[in-house]
Amino acid sequence: MLDGSDDVSSEFLVLNPTIDVGVDHVSIMFDVRCDDPDLRWLLENGGADIAARWKCSATMRNGQLQLESTPLTPDVVRYSAVLDHQQLDGLVTVFVTSLATEVMPAFSFSRQHHDYGQAVFEIGKGDLLANGGTFSFDAKKKYDPMSPPLESCFRFVRRSDNKRFVKVNTSGDEFVEVSFPPKVYDDFASGFAPTIQMSTVVVPALMHALEELKRSDGPAPTPGGWRTTISQIIEDKKLGGRDSIEIAQAILEDPIAAAFKQLTSMGAFDD
Repeated sequence: MLDGSDDVSSEFLVLNPTIDVGVDHVSIMFDVRCDDPDLRWLLENGGADIAARWKCSATMRNGQLQLESTPLTPDVVRYSAVLDHQQLDGLVTVFVTSLATEVMPAFSFSRQHHDYGQAVFEIGKGDLLANGGTFSFDAKKKYDPMSPPLESCFRFVRRSDNKRFVKVNTSGDEFVEVSFPPKVYDDFASGFAPTIQMSTVVVPALMHALEELKRSDGPAPTPGGWRTTISQIIEDKKLGGRDSIEIAQAILEDPIAAAFKQLTSMGAFDD
């Protein structure tokens, strides 16, 4: 099976889950990156499909998302679906997998670990071929850590190959990627205590981006990229010349103070 282990030296990852909670419906969107040639061939030729199953911890309801797909690159496809809000309350978890749609009596991955040698496996219809993991959201309230346009500069990603620590990648022109180990991401995406999430994750990620912006000596020429957007915010708020930690707090409207206020209201400092 293709997952976060080393059984197959390929990627099958869920990226950029985006949730829009409305009054009647919840819109769900996520990307799947798959660079495995065998699974991609099956997906393109009807031998496998992407499945996304949801479960609500409060209502105990569950089901299969009816997905619509849009290819973005050869390796990345975007999927979207809509859920009836009346079925949901509280934490909802989505499980993303790839399932076989036909019988394959002698299947193997060309990139499977050498320990398996030339072993082949009997695959039945509906058998699990790849596991992309899960993402979660609070159906009561959308977690929106930043208001646009800063929100467009960051992508928060659950990576099964990230075993420990939150990591920040500023190498892309379009956005800054903040990747989490799976369990940490699930806690982050739950939407609990947003001001604490802001101060513990978004502030240091933004500081990292600001330091990279200083090293690169100004925004990239590509319009709309994260460098251009953050540079414009700094100019609009007249924050030039300040330290990165001050700029980050000013852009995010004093999130550290807000986090301490929330902790106090939760009784975190009570004896």
